[in-house]
Amino acid sequence: MPSGGFIAVRRGLLEHLRRGKLTELEALTFIIILGLANPHSGIWWGSAKSLWGEYPFYGNERRARRALEGLASKWYIKRLSTPGKHSNYPILIDKYEVKVGEKVGLRLNARKSRNERSLCYEKDGMRRGEGELGVIPVGEEAVKVGVFGGGKTDEKRRASGRDIELKPDLPSSSQPPKKEKENENKNKRKNTAQASPSLDFERFWKAYPRKVGKPAALRAWRNLLGIAWDT
Repeated sequence: MPSGGFIAVRRGLLEHLRRGKLTELEALTFIIILGLANPHSGIWWGSAKSLWGEYPFYGNERRARRALEGLASKWYIKRLSTPGKHSNYPILIDKYEVKVGEKVGLRLNARKSRNERSLCYEKDGMRRGEGELGVIPVGEEAVKVGVFGGGKTDEKRRASGRDIELKPDLPSSSQPPKKEKENENKNKRKNTAQASPSLDFERFWKAYPRKVGKPAALRAWRNLLGIAWDT
């Protein structure tokens, strides 16, 4: 059991007490677990029975168990109990900041830790859900913490030394359909063809082999312009 020194308590505990999200017994139980936890890992091996045995104010084992269940439901702790067994089991304190040993400065992520042999720690300042977090097997010297932001992809980017500009993909609704673009181009050609007759048309009309009226020649001229644009 750790002795001496101080324990750090989250200020959020007071806010949860004030709002009624945490009972007085749950808050006191959490502080007790903080004081009893291994400072190297943020884990306490205990149970409702051991709490009641050490601290008689619980009155009975059931009250101690309810306090543990309440803390677990609010993700203050994670209980790794085995059904059918009544001995002590590992209780992980979520967001516990390690102050001693090789994991100093890391926070225990109880949600992502599978068991006491495969614990997940975060770099100080990382928020849950950002980046890929590594798993630290017990007894392994190297602390493997995942890359902040993007996992293996970011690892490869940094290893290559290249900065890659990421452009967001536009949703399909914001991209003009192909058919609309084609119609737009046709309208541009049509407007160009329907412009006032130019000097080129005047020469064409004079040299037009079929002696027809000027309106008919103008239509033929516009048709020729359309063919030229299409090709």
